[in-house]
Amino acid sequence: MDDYKFEVENLTTCGLERIENFKGQKIHLAGFVTKAEHRISQRGTGWGRFTISDYTGNLEMALFSNDYAQFKHLFEEGNSLFLTGSYRARYNSDEHEFRPEKVELLESVGGSQISSVTLQIPVKLLTVELLDKLDLICKNHKGKHILKFRLLDYTNQNALSFAAIKRKVNADSDFAMEMEKLGLECSVG
Repeated sequence: MDDYKFEVENLTTCGLERIENFKGQKIHLAGFVTKAEHRISQRGTGWGRFTISDYTGNLEMALFSNDYAQFKHLFEEGNSLFLTGSYRARYNSDEHEFRPEKVELLESVGGSQISSVTLQIPVKLLTVELLDKLDLICKNHKGKHILKFRLLDYTNQNALSFAAIKRKVNADSDFAMEMEKLGLECSVG
């Protein structure tokens, strides 16, 4: 999960320990499969019981029928997943369960869920040296995400936002780490 820190911080609704706070809501979760049991029912249909974990907790879930058929290939031990679904009441029960609507490998979610990345640049940090470093990092991280800037003038309490013309980057954890080293924050859109 360390390799996907940027995606987890920017795309998930909550960590697994806080899922109870989102009853009846659509949520985005990330975690790795720590247990996968693929089974066949007495009727001959496939189903599975799985445990998803992150650094905060675990989520046990079962998939049946169409959900199982659609997502079973992703639920293998060790896979890091991005799950979109709802945390809702179980049929005829007071208990709640997570029901996935979409499941993706975490490694590919940046391409489907992120369209742009915005760098927050305090004006006081703006130097030719910083711009040269930014240019080099952007060249080394070419991708399909639109690069945007937000210049922050804390003294006059102003901000200026604009997009880089013809400059696209790969907004992932490596890119975010490079920005962090420069003292810049980035967010996704």
